[in-house]
Amino acid sequence: MTRSVHYAMVAPAVLLLLLLWVAPLVGVAVLSLQDSSLLTSSWVGLRNYVVMFRDPRWITALVNSLVYSGISVFLGIGLGAAVAFPTSGMPKRIRGLVRVAIYLPSMSAGIIISQLWLVIFSSGGLANTIVAGLGLPPVKWLTERWPAIFVIGCTVQMAIVGTIVVVIGSALEGVPKELREAARLDGASTAQVWRYVDLPWVAGAVALIALSGRASGFTMWETPWVLTRGGPDGATATAIYAAWESAMVYQKYGYAAAESIVLLLIVIAIALTVMGLRRR
Repeated sequence: MTRSVHYAMVAPAVLLLLLLWVAPLVGVAVLSLQDSSLLTSSWVGLRNYVVMFRDPRWITALVNSLVYSGISVFLGIGLGAAVAFPTSGMPKRIRGLVRVAIYLPSMSAGIIISQLWLVIFSSGGLANTIVAGLGLPPVKWLTERWPAIFVIGCTVQMAIVGTIVVVIGSALEGVPKELREAARLDGASTAQVWRYVDLPWVAGAVALIALSGRASGFTMWETPWVLTRGGPDGATATAIYAAWESAMVYQKYGYAAAESIVLLLIVIAIALTVMGLRRR
């Protein structure tokens, strides 16, 4: 086939990409340079970006996103490894059943899981019932900043820990049996086999999960919305939630566009880091 035929075959996909991704992105970038509301619009250049990084609300959202990312990385990988490593030595059928059981919640929409946790951590929910049974005062799980951030972070992990278990478990299946057998012949315990044989083998997969988890902290929206509406007073909002609120609540479309552009750059930076790591 000639080169022109090749171009003609990829042209529909390229046009669709330009129409659905590039054109809206350019539109958002242009909008970020304007002071735009529902009825008025004026050119302000980079003022939205300058104001953004002086805005306590946006700074709080970025800090929260970093905290959620940390929870995603440490708690998610910790729970995933705590399940994946012990089950790696089980018979194949039992191991498969355990992974399926843990993965099933990941198939549910995040907003459904968030609703379940809302019932558990509401003022009269199961969590405070347990606290009261221990003779302790009730905890304001969803109305104070740090307890709410903890609940939101845990809620997200319950939705994705199944995926982490599957990824780490799949990597563990690639460990050569000869390495484990050699370690056991040298007198290594099960814990030592996990530490010195299995863990180095799956380190690449763990690193990819860690870097991907960082991005999830910035792009999480439905869980803060369901559990706290970003409150109290924006104290639990993420970066994407703050951008949504600027547009849909305060009708500052130019400002929201600027927040979206910064968020996009953060996610692209994380994605490039992941891609670089995969090449290694």
